[in-house]
Amino acid sequence: MVQGSDFTHVPGVLPGTQNPYPGVLLVRCKNTSGGTITAGDVMVHDPTAVENVPGQLIPMTTTTSADDRAGAGVVAVGESTIPDDGEFWLQVAGLHPSVNIDGTADLVNGDFVSSHTTAKAAAKAAAGNYQALGRYVDAAYTSNSVAAKKVVLLNPLGLRRAY
Repeated sequence: MVQGSDFTHVPGVLPGTQNPYPGVLLVRCKNTSGGTITAGDVMVHDPTAVENVPGQLIPMTTTTSADDRAGAGVVAVGESTIPDDGEFWLQVAGLHPSVNIDGTADLVNGDFVSSHTTAKAAAKAAAGNYQALGRYVDAAYTSNSVAAKKVVLLNPLGLRRAY
């Protein structure tokens, strides 16, 4: 449990909410994407951000690169629209029930997923991608559109900082 001057927070649960999925790890981040983000959006670490220093919020942005090795996690359930430079909770581990998934490449339960060429979305990871965001744990998906699907996130960057 983390205590602050204005809240008490149990890591893995957004303050003021109940998270029904155990094993969830959240880290506090800053949106450096230049646009808005919402729950379910796939985020990558932004190594060029000036905020990328110890003691600061972790800078995150979006990508249109498939299998981006900077893939970090997904905007947590319960977050609403986050403006550019806004703070948010990023889920990096555990079951996320509504990750934006692009089904251009057919997905089945157990497939690895990583960032996709569609901004803010994940898709089936390329063969040999050992730094995937997580494993797809939903019904087979074969649509050429983006939909919210279940993914167990694997914390590929090993992030640990929670506030």
